[in-house]
Amino acid sequence: MSTGTHIRAVEGDETAPSSEAFVGGEREGSPNPDEYTVDDEQEWLEDAPARRSLSWIIPAAAGLLILGWSGFFGWANRNDILAGGTPQQWIGWITAWAVPVLLVVGIWLLAMRNSAREAHRFGDAARVLSLESERLEERLHRINRELSMAREFLTTQSRELEFLGRSASERISEHAGRLQDLVQINGAQVDAIASVSTTAVENMSKLRDNLPVIATSARDASNQIGSAGRTATAQLEELVSGFSRLNEFGEASERQVSSLRERIDGALDDLAARLDQIDTAAADRFTMLRSESETFRNELDGREIDALAHIRTRAAALRDEMSELAQIHREDEDNALVELRARIRVLRDDAAATAQAVRDGEDRALGAWNGQIGALQERLTTMLAEVTRLDSQAVDGSNRKLQALLSEAEAVDLRLAQREEQFDARIAERRENFAAIEEAALMALEERLAALDTDLAERRDTQAVHIRALAEQGEALAERVAELGAQMGGVADQGRETGDALAAAVAHLHDMLIQSRGALDGTDEAVTGLTDASVRLLELIQASARHAKEDLPVAIGDFEHRLTEAEGRTDRLRATMEEAKDAGTALTEVVDLAGDHSRQAIVTIGEFRESLSGTIAEQAQALDGLRDRLDAIDTQNVEVADRARQELTSAIAELEKRARGALFSIENEQAVRIRKLADRVGE
Repeated sequence: MSTGTHIRAVEGDETAPSSEAFVGGEREGSPNPDEYTVDDEQEWLEDAPARRSLSWIIPAAAGLLILGWSGFFGWANRNDILAGGTPQQWIGWITAWAVPVLLVVGIWLLAMRNSAREAHRFGDAARVLSLESERLEERLHRINRELSMAREFLTTQSRELEFLGRSASERISEHAGRLQDLVQINGAQVDAIASVSTTAVENMSKLRDNLPVIATSARDASNQIGSAGRTATAQLEELVSGFSRLNEFGEASERQVSSLRERIDGALDDLAARLDQIDTAAADRFTMLRSESETFRNELDGREIDALAHIRTRAAALRDEMSELAQIHREDEDNALVELRARIRVLRDDAAATAQAVRDGEDRALGAWNGQIGALQERLTTMLAEVTRLDSQAVDGSNRKLQALLSEAEAVDLRLAQREEQFDARIAERRENFAAIEEAALMALEERLAALDTDLAERRDTQAVHIRALAEQGEALAERVAELGAQMGGVADQGRETGDALAAAVAHLHDMLIQSRGALDGTDEAVTGLTDASVRLLELIQASARHAKEDLPVAIGDFEHRLTEAEGRTDRLRATMEEAKDAGTALTEVVDLAGDHSRQAIVTIGEFRESLSGTIAEQAQALDGLRDRLDAIDTQNVEVADRARQELTSAIAELEKRARGALFSIENEQAVRIRKLADRVGE
């Protein structure tokens, strides 16, 4: 018996080899398109030239026998068939015709079962099933690898999300610490300003205490000048009485003249001594004032040079003003003394001329005595009027200056009150602006946090939708695997049905061919081998179905567990976002605390402003400097608040951007990987 052609299939990378599908009931013969199907993509190579096949003889002989028997049966029963018969006759005729035909077909099947071609056919079917099982196992391994890669990827993404959350929390904590340091620095600056203001209060108190000393010195100088004028008036009155005695006692004129000269010289010396004393006292007073002012200025410069620049300028201006006043007083006193000395010098010259005239001739002196006395009285009257005028001018000038100072003080008080009202209005407006800015910043921060929560909720819902879609895809995959298992079960059932049909046919043939048992032992052995191969095939199919029903659902369950862990990490990320929100709230409280400190500093400075006292000019200058410092502090507070708000806003925006980017990348990559995984499983 021929073993058939030696044809070998060359497999591609992905194309499974297909065996020839033979139609049961035919012998070995020439290829027939109805008997088997060959894949167009396969390539068949012949190892050697095929011999001429003789397998067509047995099927042809069987067909001829069946045709001959059919013709003979029809010819033998043509009369009865043409005459028509009953159904029982037709059953008998069909049975009689079918028995030889079945005999011929059974013999042909036995020949086919014992042929090598049929054995190759079953072997090819078993090999194809084995290759399909291996490919299915390899595909399941690939699916497991993809699931492992997806699990590792989700783990990596979760770690990155945790790292981003920690980084964002650290940055927010760092910015909060920086803002707290700035608030502390602001508090320290406010304390320094308060200490400087306290020092200024002390210095102005000292200056206020020294001002009465200066006024008292000026008043003493005026009193001394008045006393000198009164002394000169008394001396002149004594001189008039001396001249009266000279008129009464004409004989002792020369003695009276000498006595008058001595008295006048004594009065002049006394007046010069008194003027020198006044000059020395005034110089000492002013020197002491200069030294005290210089000491006070050095002390102020030594304590707070930068903080008391305006006060030092005002003190210098005040010192210059006092120096000018002292210079004016000194010039007035010098002018008065020069005029008085000139008058006394003229009086001395006149007295000398009078004495000389007395010496020259008593008669002429007595004759001209009345005229000289009148002239002397007029001169003394003029001198007294001049001294009185100078004194009244000095008093009037002092009164006018005091009146001017009082009016200037009232004007400064009025301007100071207006400035205080403006300052209070500006402080209230600044407080309202700052409160509005803080409220706007808090509202913007709350809106951003609400938007972030909403976005996170939407992302979480989207993630849940993706997870549900992944679960549905997993369920579809499980259904597909179940369908594959059902198909495998159908193949197994078909194999069992084929085995049952073969066993029934063998039993029927065993009853009919009991006489040819010895000849069919080889056929029994072939059937036994085929049954073993079928059993092995069934075991492979059951193992594949078991792997698809047990291992694959476990892998899918593990993947779902990893997805659940990813969702838990997403929840932890949201908790981290909540912590960042709490840190932002704490930062807002720190900003509010800074505002409270600023308000307390403003209240303290207001109390300091109310308790501040001193000269009007110094108070105005101090209030101007204080207002400038308050403006600087307010500007610095606004800048610190703006800087803190900008840093907090940028940190929250950066955190929101990174969180959204991370969630978006995770969702896209998960969707792509899940889609690829579903496509691979579908293949």
